[in-house]
Amino acid sequence: GKLFVEVNGIDKNAVPAVTIEALDKFGAFKTMDGNLGIGSVMANMSSMEVNGQGDPSNVPNVLARTAPVQLTLSPRSLTGAQAFFDNFEDETPFVQSPTMDPAIIATYFNEGNNASNRWVREYSNAKWIVRDYMGDMDNTKFFFMNDHFMDTLYDGGTPHSGVGPHNNNASLVLMPKATADISGGKVLHVTFEVDAHVGGRRWLDVFVGAAGDPLLFPGKFAEQNRYPTVSGNIFRWEIHAISHTAQIFLQGKGTDLIQPTSWADGYKMARETWDGKPLANGTTQDIDLRHKFDLYLSKTHYRIVETSPDGSNPVVREEDFPAGTALPFDQAQVYFVHQLYHTGNDRPELIQWAKSETYWPNFRPWADERHWDNMGFEVLDTFPAVATPLRKPLVKHS
Repeated sequence: GKLFVEVNGIDKNAVPAVTIEALDKFGAFKTMDGNLGIGSVMANMSSMEVNGQGDPSNVPNVLARTAPVQLTLSPRSLTGAQAFFDNFEDETPFVQSPTMDPAIIATYFNEGNNASNRWVREYSNAKWIVRDYMGDMDNTKFFFMNDHFMDTLYDGGTPHSGVGPHNNNASLVLMPKATADISGGKVLHVTFEVDAHVGGRRWLDVFVGAAGDPLLFPGKFAEQNRYPTVSGNIFRWEIHAISHTAQIFLQGKGTDLIQPTSWADGYKMARETWDGKPLANGTTQDIDLRHKFDLYLSKTHYRIVETSPDGSNPVVREEDFPAGTALPFDQAQVYFVHQLYHTGNDRPELIQWAKSETYWPNFRPWADERHWDNMGFEVLDTFPAVATPLRKPLVKHS
């Protein structure tokens, strides 16, 4: 048989042989804010600890090991039209953007586009624009490491800025320096891989808006009756701890696209079963264990897919938009969004109501980290066939 694994940080020109070991206890958790991190830690010159989940004092014993296995690498790529794809192997550094859209600056109290802006700052490199909206500008960090993109997002405000700490919706937005033409019935395919451990105050979004229509409020804009963009038009896919949701906003008015007819029906799009055991993901075991997310979107139809690392039990949903809610633009801009909301309430809530969730209150009470890879989009002529049965629409739109 064959074993398929996803790896990062391996030199594609000098692929090593690896030995896989079975251990008697979890690998040691390493500190996140020091030089070592939970993703992967060199224990010595010949071995690596990956995704340590155990006590920091753990010293696992090897129960069994394989013979050396030579890896065969097959990098992901996109072959459709207008493809933008980044596996983060060859990156240029981020620098603060010399300009930022005037509409964004005006929305956030006309503070200058500089390193002292308390509300939003923008950075860019050859491929990406990254904006930190409402975050702690000093402690939030993002960078490239081991051929993937990493960020640690702290909600605001920035220390000594006069903005209250840990009481807002911070959003880190990754915006490709490319747009997609979806006119003539074309289908936009957006794909990415990221840790699937999300919660009520830590989640992920994908936005698709009109090119040239600045993103003003990426956070909880609907709850605050704000336009997400200047036009108020955007498609949003939200990846939550319990379920996926999707909406289309036209001039700021939102329409839910996933509409369960009952509580039980709602669980057809759930990421958890009734007893809380994950269908595909969502626990601390998914820290730095990336799942593959795919959005297929035309101006009148959508499909969303989440696939766990072993390829099993994908969450799939596909529907037409309701009548009268077609996307009103042809040139599309994609946004990948990391959300963190009000950590001042998060830690006490987790301690009281989610006692099994120990990682965030103990190691990340004021922040959330993500590991992103294989991000991009392409444009297809039609919706591709699916290998697994689609979960049937819960509401038939006329």
